[in-house]
Amino acid sequence: MTEPAEQGIRAAADVIAECRLLAAMSEEPGRTTRRFLTQPVVDVHTHLRQRMEELGMSVSMDAIGNLHGLWQPENAKPKRLLLGSHIDTVPNAGAFDGVLGVILALEWVRIAQELQIPRAIEIIAFSEEEGVRYAVPFLGSRAIAGIFDLKMLAYEDAEGVRMEDAIRSFGLDPGKIAEAAVDDGMIGYIEIHIEQGPVLEAEGLSLAVVEGIVGQSRLGFRFTGQANHAGTTPMHLRRDALG
Repeated sequence: MTEPAEQGIRAAADVIAECRLLAAMSEEPGRTTRRFLTQPVVDVHTHLRQRMEELGMSVSMDAIGNLHGLWQPENAKPKRLLLGSHIDTVPNAGAFDGVLGVILALEWVRIAQELQIPRAIEIIAFSEEEGVRYAVPFLGSRAIAGIFDLKMLAYEDAEGVRMEDAIRSFGLDPGKIAEAAVDDGMIGYIEIHIEQGPVLEAEGLSLAVVEGIVGQSRLGFRFTGQANHAGTTPMHLRRDALG
């Protein structure tokens, strides 16, 4: 086996091990559950910040909790490349959903430094995508895109904690969320994500380029009615919720 191939295998093993390390940073023992701005997010941020600083990147956090790492080489071209993915999870998530894109982005920076590529690279670890805590998804990327609706700050989670209060408790200022929007100084954005379906495996492929994404629509329904005995209540007197 050639030396580059051996290096690639080692790098892949390191990425897998790091994803499994982050998977243990969870709200629930024995399975991975990491909601928006909970304590395990602090643990993930601490780990990622250390990795970014080891790579010589400048690290910052915006007002919605997205963690940013910027590699700015000497004589860099004017526009930077954005890489990243989300670090929150659904309940009982897989070890690679979201965080794989962040850890591979760090590996991308390492390789770019090794090859002396004159391109600034910014990594964004998005604080929220899944919509688990506040029943609305893409909070982190909405802020980055400049379309965060401030009305959402009044939303409450299952424990009655308002989003605005959760942000403040995390040490951030919700009044500065608009400042998270990216400027036009970027060449593009790339996200590497594990496939969440069976197509690649069925086709015997290792990777593919996404051509489209699944859109989501979330609707709330309330059914009202009155319970009565089915055998003795005549039809014209029934008030069944699904009648």
